[in-house]
Amino acid sequence: IFGPPAQHCKPAKAVEDPLARLELKAPHRKSSALNDLLLVLGDMESSQEEWPRLFLALCAITVPGDVAVMIEDPEPPDFGKLGALAFEYNAAVITRGREHSSGGSIWLDLAERAFRLRGEAKKTKVGPLYMDLIARGGADAQVYANVNLTLQNEQQCVAYDYPTLNANVSDKLKVIAKQSLSFYAISDFNGEDCGIFVAPLARGRWIHIWVDLESENMHAILRSEIHKSGRVIRST
Repeated sequence: IFGPPAQHCKPAKAVEDPLARLELKAPHRKSSALNDLLLVLGDMESSQEEWPRLFLALCAITVPGDVAVMIEDPEPPDFGKLGALAFEYNAAVITRGREHSSGGSIWLDLAERAFRLRGEAKKTKVGPLYMDLIARGGADAQVYANVNLTLQNEQQCVAYDYPTLNANVSDKLKVIAKQSLSFYAISDFNGEDCGIFVAPLARGRWIHIWVDLESENMHAILRSEIHKSGRVIRST
């Protein structure tokens, strides 16, 4: 039962092009059940203290359904080929231990360099807040912010100039812009199998994107997270 399952099994380091790869790290880099079991089994001969058999049995019972075998890394979505991008969102931001939620829609015209955000936050200190943020490029480049406080019966639209891009910031952004999405892990989100892809952002942040692998549209994003210093600072 416990012998090699086939003849001529090669060490993993000697296989240049494996048909599949055994993943011992689950999403978010937490040890999987199989990894825990292997760590304990591998330590039994060298450890002076014997591991409890009950713990070994529980680890083995936890393994079914947890073993992840990757045939090949899925291809990341190529948003650069899109002419435009539009999606609805629900966002949660955690500041000082409190979660603030908002929702809305995003439109982005990649060819015309035009952007629009329509968002709402129903629970603020001044009641519900509705906002339209529009950024237009071209000769008459402007940024517009239209804010509507329904409970206060107040509305205001303000036009701003684009911020100035200095050489230092420009160089840093160009370095980040050359980075592409890379495969990170497989995860489940609301019953859908998702591939998690990551890419670096400015100011030490990373974006994690959940892509629906079962959808015919490889640009179907179900979730995104912004990470910094090992913690999630915003999820959408």
